[in-house]
Amino acid sequence: MKFSCELPYFCLFIISLWLSGTLFDELLHCRLVGELLVGLLFGNLSVGTLLPADKTLFILTGEVGVLGLVFEAGLGTDIRRVLKAGPRAALVAFLGIVVPLATGFGFMYGVSQQSHIQEMESDASTGTRGSSDIVIEALASGASLASTSIAIAVTLMKQQAILDTAVGTLITTAAMLDDVVSLILLGIVSSIGGGSGPEGSDSGIRPMIVLQPILASLGIILVGVIGCAIVAKIKARREASTVKLSRFKNKETSVETGVSVHNEDVYINQSDSFAVGLETEDDVQHGDEGMDEGMDDDNRNRTDGSAFEEESRAKKRVSSSHRQRIRSRVLIFYSMFGPTIKLAGMVIVGFGYSILAEYLGSSRLLGAFVTGVFFSAFEDLCHQYEKQIAHKIQPVMSAVFFSTIGFAIPLTKILEPVLFGWGVVYAVIATLSKLTTMFAVPAKISPSEENLKDGVSVSRYNARWVVGAAMIARGELGLLMAQQAQMQGVMGQTAMVITIWSIVLATLFGVGSFSVVMRRKL
Repeated sequence: MKFSCELPYFCLFIISLWLSGTLFDELLHCRLVGELLVGLLFGNLSVGTLLPADKTLFILTGEVGVLGLVFEAGLGTDIRRVLKAGPRAALVAFLGIVVPLATGFGFMYGVSQQSHIQEMESDASTGTRGSSDIVIEALASGASLASTSIAIAVTLMKQQAILDTAVGTLITTAAMLDDVVSLILLGIVSSIGGGSGPEGSDSGIRPMIVLQPILASLGIILVGVIGCAIVAKIKARREASTVKLSRFKNKETSVETGVSVHNEDVYINQSDSFAVGLETEDDVQHGDEGMDEGMDDDNRNRTDGSAFEEESRAKKRVSSSHRQRIRSRVLIFYSMFGPTIKLAGMVIVGFGYSILAEYLGSSRLLGAFVTGVFFSAFEDLCHQYEKQIAHKIQPVMSAVFFSTIGFAIPLTKILEPVLFGWGVVYAVIATLSKLTTMFAVPAKISPSEENLKDGVSVSRYNARWVVGAAMIARGELGLLMAQQAQMQGVMGQTAMVITIWSIVLATLFGVGSFSVVMRRKL
């Protein structure tokens, strides 16, 4: 039998993913960078030896993993916090979207016009690129930098114990709004890229190509909002009925207490009357004997009917006991497998709504996020998802996804000094563009908004820097959008390498700057 190296290399790949992710998570709180590096190594060195040349299975696993990642982000969204943050979070999100999108578009459009960049891109692709292709590519790159990593921001704020403060609520809400708009932009860019014609001619871009993903995304979000409102009303009615029932039981208990005292008095009076009535019992007994003799004949006639009734009642008792056994078995089965069935139903609904969103022209990631927000109101389901999937299956599938991003990048490209240099410049621009969100934070946060926990407070001046630093990290969604744009032919390899360098470096800088801000109390 011929020895095959595929299984040992595959085991080495899984172990490397786990080790690199754990190492980067402990050192930099950014495990996706380690997983991306493993994907680069295994995807480029000796293709077909370290891993099979056909990586379709890995890519599909990664696609499912990223849907679960976005769905989990939706489950972690607290609608009450979103409503509480209000216009202030919307202003932070607006600056966090518009400024990075505009600066990213301008930078990438200018870089794509450079002759050496065009030569690199022409070597990596076939055919000519039109002006509309460069515009769409720059727009996709800017949209990737408009996102904010909720997972990294929440992790950093938990470590500093400011997640439950007003600043923490502001950051999580603004990051969530950034991601929603970024997902809408991804759907728009994908539709424009698919409709720009085979040769990238401007004549292929029609207004409906732009409007369809916008309308579809708004419809997907609207259905989710209506569903959340219905669930909130049902829960409010149940809570109100529960309160009324408890009040009624309290009143009933007090009434029963009064009635029991009254019955004791009545019982005493009835006992006295009964003692008096015993004096006339002998007189009444002689009259009752005559009546009993007349009733014997009637009882004989009713014997046959009573036997039939007794038989029918016995049959009813047997059928009732049979139904009771079936019901008890169903209840036992439901108590054992009910949570799993509910969890499976939630996952199926999430995948179904994602497919519907993509079919309508929006992004399937937006459909997964909206579904997660809808199910966030069901605490039991969220707990089951966290226990069964988020802590067991999701980390593996997410790691495979980030490694597949490395599969799509040639190692010679990622190590190209020119592209790395442009990536560093792009990372600086991406960092500064997100720091503009600090100007949307008010100079003063009132004590009523502070929501202190464990005595932790954020100073008025420090709050601006905390918000700006927490919004820098792009993380998983930025890499996801770049990968999706490259897979759909919207972004070339050269632009993808520059964008990924900027996302990785900006994420690392965001993690470091947030720690510095919290440590020095700027």
